[in-house]
Amino acid sequence: MTDVNTAAGVVDVSTATALALARLGAAPTVMVKVRVVRLFALAPSLMKTVIKAVPLVLAAGLKLKVPMATQHAAPLEPVKTEKERFKLRKPLKILVVDDNAVNLLVAKKMLKKMGAEVTVAENGQLAVDKAAQADFDFVFMDIQMPVLDGYNATIQLRSMNFTKPIVALSANAYSNHITRSIECGMNSHIQKPFNEKQLYDAINEFVDWDTVQ
Repeated sequence: MTDVNTAAGVVDVSTATALALARLGAAPTVMVKVRVVRLFALAPSLMKTVIKAVPLVLAAGLKLKVPMATQHAAPLEPVKTEKERFKLRKPLKILVVDDNAVNLLVAKKMLKKMGAEVTVAENGQLAVDKAAQADFDFVFMDIQMPVLDGYNATIQLRSMNFTKPIVALSANAYSNHITRSIECGMNSHIQKPFNEKQLYDAINEFVDWDTVQ
């Protein structure tokens, strides 16, 4: 909000109104006081808006006052780095299944960056075999693969009493593909190309952190 001090007193108006006053060439005796606390902590887009407003206000002969942060201002929260932002609460053992080497490499890099221990499998049958030998906390499963596809691999895993989350990673994202993923036992369906946030959000949505060793 912006305060406009007039002879009648202080009137609260919006920033848009203040800019309108500037464009209309308001009287130089009017003083516009913009309340900016911790200006450097504002979003970049808002910073640009404030900066662009300054010339308009000054051109109209208005006095722009930007007070310093007061002792009542909330303390600054530390800005998280990208690595800290997507850090898993606990290390997880994650199995990534895909017949595309590039997809495996990208997913593995993203997940390891989060702090996960990553195992890869190039088809559904290898995924079933590896899940029978190791206790994975999470599985990202491609759909179209040779030997055994993701749908049937998931069915086999569920028949083996594998109860941990399985999320599809597929270029196909039509409603029938998503429905089939859920029906065969998957928890969710992510469309390729995926990003780090999608993987992170899926993990946090379906992992029961209390059961993770």
